Amino acid sequence: MTNKALPFLSSATREQLLVVIVAFVQGVLLYLLYHAVDQHQWPSGHPVMLYLLASLLTLVPWFFLLLLEPGRLWRALMLVPVYGAVVAIAASFAGWQARPVEFVDITTMLPAYVLTMVIASFKALMYGQQYVRGERITYAALLRNSWRLFLLGGLSGAFVLLVQGVLLLWGALFKLIGVGVFSFVFGRSWFVIPSSTTAFGFALILFGNLDYVIDNIGRLLRTMMRLLLPLISIITLLFVAFLPFTGLQHIWDAKLGSLVLLWLMALLLFGVNAVYQSSLDSQLSTHALPYSLGLHRLIAAAVATLPIFGILA
Repeated sequence: MTNKALPFLSSATREQLLVVIVAFVQGVLLYLLYHAVDQHQWPSGHPVMLYLLASLLTLVPWFFLLLLEPGRLWRALMLVPVYGAVVAIAASFAGWQARPVEFVDITTMLPAYVLTMVIASFKALMYGQQYVRGERITYAALLRNSWRLFLLGGLSGAFVLLVQGVLLLWGALFKLIGVGVFSFVFGRSWFVIPSSTTAFGFALILFGNLDYVIDNIGRLLRTMMRLLLPLISIITLLFVAFLPFTGLQHIWDAKLGSLVLLWLMALLLFGVNAVYQSSLDSQLSTHALPYSLGLHRLIAAAVATLPIFGILA
């Protein structure tokens, strides 16, 4: 999202005002859902509706805000119903699997579901941004957008944590002199949830105008990933090599087994795309390798084991 003005520094654009409004409304609705569940009211005890409402209120506003571009509001809005329908189907199915509530712990399925939806939404955003901007879909553009999305989300999340940390410091500081109202307010869920989503919206506006900074951070992270990819590949191959001797029972017994496997798959794929594509972007020939031939074959062997991890997950 490329914006030219910050609403707290100069006159806000229509898109920037919309970002703040949507983020605040999202926070209010999420608080109402949290309060209902915390008080054991509907949709508590109804996993289908709980998954559905939580997914729609969390993912759809973020999807829209990350797609929003100056002068392209309607193109972004056109994709929201399609994305919302897919999220609704996936969330309803996940909630249906969590029944009956008397025998299924809803939290055991949550980590794998969240990771799956985050990855799927990330991919949808990569292509959605190309559509909204009217750009031709190319691998280089998708890779660039993926890094920008990853860093934009990470930096915005860090900004939210920083804001909440400053507010907690504010409350603790005034509590020392006997003024406890700030500490009370800043610790209430009805304040924390809306303020966090609103801060996230402001962060999207702030960091969305710093593409050059995000691109530089991306290059630094790709350099780090070039060092980590061989280690991830070794871990992957060792895991597969030990499976015939250890069996699969330990995986089935682990509550977070699928989550661990999915994370390993995601890291390996992320590393391969980052390292090899960045090498091509550095004007190397298509036959040039970022590693020696031995390490290249090691990484290729690790990639070949990914179907095994998918089946196990």
